[in-house]
Amino acid sequence: MEIRKTYIDGYNVLRKISRYARLLKSNADAARRGFVEFVRSHPQARGSVTIVFDGFGEAISAGKQLTVVFANTRTADTRIRLELEQQNQRSSIRVISSDREVQDHARAFGAQILSSEDFLRESTSGASEKSGTGKQDQHELSQQEIQMWMNLFKTGRSNPE
Repeated sequence: MEIRKTYIDGYNVLRKISRYARLLKSNADAARRGFVEFVRSHPQARGSVTIVFDGFGEAISAGKQLTVVFANTRTADTRIRLELEQQNQRSSIRVISSDREVQDHARAFGAQILSSEDFLRESTSGASEKSGTGKQDQHELSQQEIQMWMNLFKTGRSNPE
């Protein structure tokens, strides 16, 4: 069955990408925004995509097919479970997470499951096949990314960790 909706356990996947995991320690907003751009540029997250992060955070404009939500006082796990409960045709929904509890809930609802590692493997192999290199495609920096780097250099910090 075709995937029409994908839920991504935000921090669970983000922490599997070393550059974002390191950045998360010093600038969580920049790490989240970088991860959102990563997901946007990799079509392995099919259909309408919702990235769910734990806690609170600044709104992230993600585009037409990509939504970013914060679980606020709940966990991302709970938010994904509640979203699944409200969906019809759950077999056309995919949940991306390596968290066993999230996978178990998704399986119980009949959703498809993809581990964070498999998602990243698909994403990086897809980018390699498109570019023919094995390196991730480059993209222009957003104004926010430029500002973040300028602020880091102004403060004299050579390492964002």
